[in-house]
Amino acid sequence: MSACRLVTAIVSILALTGCFPVRTTVTPEVSFAVSDPSGAPIAGAQVNFARYSISFMTRHQIVQMTTDRSGRAATQQEGMWQVLVLAPDGFATFYSWSWCIEKPGYAVVYRNNLRDSGVRELEAIKLPRSEKRETCKWLDAPYRFEATSAL
Repeated sequence: MSACRLVTAIVSILALTGCFPVRTTVTPEVSFAVSDPSGAPIAGAQVNFARYSISFMTRHQIVQMTTDRSGRAATQQEGMWQVLVLAPDGFATFYSWSWCIEKPGYAVVYRNNLRDSGVRELEAIKLPRSEKRETCKWLDAPYRFEATSAL
């Protein structure tokens, strides 16, 4: 059997069973450029990047990065192949993402549910100055970041 016929046979069988391969983005590539209100880069800001499944099997992971001298930090793109079953719950795992940035002397800034609100390859964030000490807090129901006052 030729390779073309074999591939056609496999695709046909998968289509008839309601299963097909799908490429899923586990983590998108995002570059963060963090600055103060005047536009000067902020070194040493903590960037919390969360990825969480929005499917049948819920789970999350938070990666913490620190901005460099130029106020930059970045995630690396990660994907995976999986078989999607055409059923009400899909039997596949899909992800969304949120981020939160904190640094003493500045207010916390965050964005949640990037799958719905849109993933930007470059997130240019201006942290407003603040006397109040705030930190990023992760919540599990529903998955999201929020700012909380530190004591």
